[in-house]
Amino acid sequence: MSCPISIDDIKTIEQDIIHYRRTIHLHPETGFAEFKTSEMVAGLLEEFGLEVIKGIAKTGVIGILKGQEQGKTIALRADMDALNIQEEVQTEYTSRVDGKMHACGHDAHTAMLLGAAKVLSTTREKIKGTVKFVFQPAEEGPAPGGGSLIMASGHLDDVDAVFAIHVNPIFETGQIGICKKEAMASTDFFEIELIGKGGHAAEPQTTIDPIIMAGQMLCAFQNIVSREINPVEPAVLSVCTINGGNQFNAIPEKVTMTGTVRTLCEDTRERIFRRMEEIITHIAGMHNGRYVFDRKRGYPALVNHENMVEFVRGVGNDLLGEEKVILLDKPTMGGEDFAYFLQKIPGALFWLGCENEAKGITEMLHNPNFLMDEDALILGTAMHANLAHHYLNA
Repeated sequence: MSCPISIDDIKTIEQDIIHYRRTIHLHPETGFAEFKTSEMVAGLLEEFGLEVIKGIAKTGVIGILKGQEQGKTIALRADMDALNIQEEVQTEYTSRVDGKMHACGHDAHTAMLLGAAKVLSTTREKIKGTVKFVFQPAEEGPAPGGGSLIMASGHLDDVDAVFAIHVNPIFETGQIGICKKEAMASTDFFEIELIGKGGHAAEPQTTIDPIIMAGQMLCAFQNIVSREINPVEPAVLSVCTINGGNQFNAIPEKVTMTGTVRTLCEDTRERIFRRMEEIITHIAGMHNGRYVFDRKRGYPALVNHENMVEFVRGVGNDLLGEEKVILLDKPTMGGEDFAYFLQKIPGALFWLGCENEAKGITEMLHNPNFLMDEDALILGTAMHANLAHHYLNA
């Protein structure tokens, strides 16, 4: 497999890609509010001569590039939204919006896909088929996230394969990592309100203590994963907040608990929530208390298609070298709504390394000091462009 678009070809527009990324980084916008980002993306796609569809899932944009010959259709996806995090690292392109920053690299994802659109638009005579460049809102939420709405829109119903890149400082610049099958977990959340009877702490016999209920539930929940789920089946149940009471000598009437459940298997996902409610019911009942249990269904597990993983590896091996393409044997328990794309379309998501210790770029995603090595931008752009060429012209 020989890559028709070289890294040197991408270097001719490297400054454009960096400019796209820094402009977006300066003006971060969160889920379903990516108005300026969406406008910028649509304007550039039109400038590249693509057909542009706007307003999908509120702020989503799709650019369509048709080759001179008919053929298959491939989709390449980037997410555009930022996070509600105050940026602490100081650069010439530090976020100008208080409390918001691109701490997960979505600015880079958008810039790389714009770069691929620009390059491929100049080689349409060599393309057999159609490329859809999908710029998605709200990967980080709010619910239901942008991925499910993009898929529900019908604009990708004719797509034969779909691919996405996510930057990741776990890997050095120049490397890519990909999971053969299960890559990321489902991302469900829950809120439990425990209702007892408040009273004086010196007279606990007159109360129904929701703090005691919460403590017993917290311990019992951990037994679900440690004693009821197969040890080789990945599962996480984390209680992350417990709130109740504001006086040292008063037992509160209510306690609220929130947390998350992460799994790779749909049966395990449902089993955990079923057992949680059984535990809540019995413990609350034992104490004569009441409860409200609200499960908030998140993204499904992200499962790559094995033949598409091998396709990505082949392109990566040729472009970067086999030693730079890492087949991962363990998924992450983080989540990604690209999972919705892969439920309906064969494809894969892979990690693009962006760590550079020599430059002091080592912080992880979702960190207020997150930086990425911009040398990775041309590599991700080259991967996008060559995936499209190879898939359509094979």
